[in-house]
Amino acid sequence: MAEWLIQTAILTGIGIIAYFLKSFKTDQAQNDAELKQQIDSVESKLADYKLEVADKFVQKDDFIRATAQTDRKLDRIYEKLMEMNQKTEAKP
Repeated sequence: MAEWLIQTAILTGIGIIAYFLKSFKTDQAQNDAELKQQIDSVESKLADYKLEVADKFVQKDDFIRATAQTDRKLDRIYEKLMEMNQKTEAKP
């Protein structure tokens, strides 16, 4: 009589474990789908941001080019001032 009771308890335990494993697997599949949706959303936002950044911010090469141009102009002004200063010193 004890054998069928033990077999029933083992079978019930296995059934409960199988139920929870199936439930866990279903929850994991649902979580994976939600995460994939979130990743796709973030990827699309990142792509939009990359396009927006190109319009709003200065690229490194453009900044260096503009800075070099400004430096050349300042050097020319400095040279002119030095020439004017030398001419005024030579007059006395």
